[in-house]
Amino acid sequence: MIDLFFEGLEGNVVLAETTSEKGSVTRHYASPVVFLKILHDYMLKSRELALKIRDAKKQSHGTGGGIRIVLPSVPTDPLLRPGQQPRGFRLLGQNPDKTLPDATGTETNEQRS
Repeated sequence: MIDLFFEGLEGNVVLAETTSEKGSVTRHYASPVVFLKILHDYMLKSRELALKIRDAKKQSHGTGGGIRIVLPSVPTDPLLRPGQQPRGFRLLGQNPDKTLPDATGTETNEQRS
């Protein structure tokens, strides 16, 4: 970016290239004043965009970042019969008749044995 800035101030930035039917290439260079104007407009637009993004993040609901999961309906057990009490969700293969462990967190080596 710094090299581009200095090349623009020296008048070495190519705005457009045209090729004639004979194969000769004509380059149109930006004057330093035009280059500074284009750079200034670009910086203003990028700053405005950054401010809009910042404001949108402030106005959005939630804490920002992370994953938001939206469920279209309340999760239910499709295997329950009418009138049966709902059971806690379990991993596939867990016995639904056994109670869930009360403790949460990681298991230690002493608990495994």
